[in-house]
Amino acid sequence: MPGALLPDSLETEHLLLRPLAQEDLEFFVALHADEQVVRYLGSDGTPRPPEVTREWLAKMLRWYREDHIGPYAITRKRDGALIGRSGMSLFEFETTPSTANGIPLATWGKGSMPGNRPVERNVEIGYVIHPDFQGQGHATEASSRWVEYALEQRGEPHVISIIHPDNGPSLRVAEKNGLERRGQVRMEGRDYLVFRKLRG
Repeated sequence: MPGALLPDSLETEHLLLRPLAQEDLEFFVALHADEQVVRYLGSDGTPRPPEVTREWLAKMLRWYREDHIGPYAITRKRDGALIGRSGMSLFEFETTPSTANGIPLATWGKGSMPGNRPVERNVEIGYVIHPDFQGQGHATEASSRWVEYALEQRGEPHVISIIHPDNGPSLRVAEKNGLERRGQVRMEGRDYLVFRKLRG
C-alpha cells in the first residue's frame, strides 16, 4: 500500500539496488560534479559542490526514515561496482498553476511547495548513471524494476518521470517503461516534461 516501508533491496537480472549509505558519499560527490551527468538535473544544470551532495545524501537518509521513499544505489551483480542511483522520490505539483504561462510549479519533497498552495503528490521514478556505464541498458533495467515495485508491490496509483525535453536518452527510457506524456511542470526556473503510468 502507498507509504509502505522500503525494501531491503531490489534485484534485476544484472543489478542489485540497495539503500544509499554514508560510505557512498565520495562516489556521489564525483558523480554530481560531472557536467555531463548534471546538465539535465534540477536547478540550473551546473555541477554541484561537495557540500551540496553531502546535504543531499543526509536528506535521502532522512527520507528513508521519515517518508519511506528515496533513491537507492545501483550496483552491478557481477562485480559489485557502484554505477549510479535510481528509485522513488516525492514531488509536489500545484493543482492550480500560479505561473503566467499556466505551467504548474513542481517541488521536490513532502511539504516543499511554498505558500501552502494545494498540491498533488506524485511518486517519481528517476535515475542517474555514471558516464562510464551509460548506454548499456542499466537505466532502463533499474527504473523498470522501480516502476514495477511502486505500482504492483507498494500500491501507488501512478508513477511519473520528470524529464528535460532535450534529454533524449531519458525520454526513450520512459517510453520503454510504458510511461506516457502527461503535460509539463516548471521546476527551479526550467520547464520539464511529465510522463506517467497508471497502476493496472
